Amino acid sequence: MADPSRFSRSPLARHNVPFTILIVLAGAGLTWFTLTQGVFGRSVADPTAAAVTTQTPVPQPVASAGQPTDEITTTSSTAPAVAALPLMGLTTEVLLEGLAQPTFATSAPGDDRIYIIERAGRILIFDPATGVLNPDPYLDVAHKTNANTGIELGLLGLAFHPDYVENGRLFVYYTDKSDNTAVAEYARLDSETVDPTSEQIFVTVERRGVRHNAGMLQFGPDGYLYIAIGDGGLFEEFGQDPNQFLGTILRLDMNRGEPYGVPDDNPFFTGGGAPEVWAYGLRNPWRFAIDRISNTMFIGDVGQAGAEEINAVALEPVGYNFGWPVMEGFACWIPRDGCDTTGKVLPVTAYSHDDGCSVTGGYVYRGSQIPEFYGHYFYADWCLGWVRSFEFTDGGILNPRDWTDDMGSLGQITSFGLDPNDELIYTTFEGVLGRIVPER
Repeated sequence: MADPSRFSRSPLARHNVPFTILIVLAGAGLTWFTLTQGVFGRSVADPTAAAVTTQTPVPQPVASAGQPTDEITTTSSTAPAVAALPLMGLTTEVLLEGLAQPTFATSAPGDDRIYIIERAGRILIFDPATGVLNPDPYLDVAHKTNANTGIELGLLGLAFHPDYVENGRLFVYYTDKSDNTAVAEYARLDSETVDPTSEQIFVTVERRGVRHNAGMLQFGPDGYLYIAIGDGGLFEEFGQDPNQFLGTILRLDMNRGEPYGVPDDNPFFTGGGAPEVWAYGLRNPWRFAIDRISNTMFIGDVGQAGAEEINAVALEPVGYNFGWPVMEGFACWIPRDGCDTTGKVLPVTAYSHDDGCSVTGGYVYRGSQIPEFYGHYFYADWCLGWVRSFEFTDGGILNPRDWTDDMGSLGQITSFGLDPNDELIYTTFEGVLGRIVPER
């Protein structure tokens, strides 16, 4: 056996020089590879590189059945970057329970909290970061409403002025002790309270019925306030008459005039209808939403006996006539056969009362947590508690999907809303404030 002590351990020994050179070269190569290509094959990001548009794989449903298939296609999208983990489905997160019949939840400009309205007349503030609900109401108009006389009555709508941070203006919609509609402006007192003495009612609608009140309020990207008013239940008298407010959506300029201004491009500004009216022919538009990206209004209009419908129209003020009570969904209502559909806007989708009974209109998703469904519109049925979605493209719908297998029945969904990060939230008649979240 050779004696190992006779071999020098010095790397510079003559017999070790070749091996030493090889080791140095290998080390230099490894260093170069790491700096240029990244560790274990991951590229090192160039901070000066431009962002790239990604192709987002999304499951495509069978249009006729509304159920997803196993096929994956790619669609171009300007959505946020796709999450690192694949989307397995959608589920819900309960944020609050025990609310008193909430009818809406939303966020205010410049505020990280959620404002919840209860039908009896209270607005409460919830901080999702801490999970704390302020027990003292932000606003309480319970003494003004007739909420105790019917489930379609009470405090139904809330909207904050786009410049709320600076001017503290907010707007509410409620039915009063005389069963009439009141749309009022209030002023913020501080970050936790509204000045109760600041009420200025600027729209009053006298009613002879107590149903079909609608109540959605939203400012559009044009800066105008849109207000949905139901037909009051006396549909044969009002639905096709744009000279009055029942069964319409109003469009008002709250930045000029007393108590408001009327935009001069409203469809009936120069005659043919009430100048405030932007659209008519609606029964009970229980929640509309204006998508700020596409400038499209989506309206969930509750049906009478046969169909629930979703309408989607561009936001240009062209005097839309949605057909009620001449039409319900895609079918004639008065008369049942041979009705005049000239000039009537047909829904983009509708479902029969075999599939539900009262639509709750929702929102187009523009959040960041579910980029796979960025740009999809979500809506629900109040009776069966299911949630569905679709894309609206070129006047038609794509990728309709039923989320019942993921979410189950959520209860009687009274409304959808947006949290401060544009994530979808919802309220139920049973007293839940929840959020739709991805399951990965």
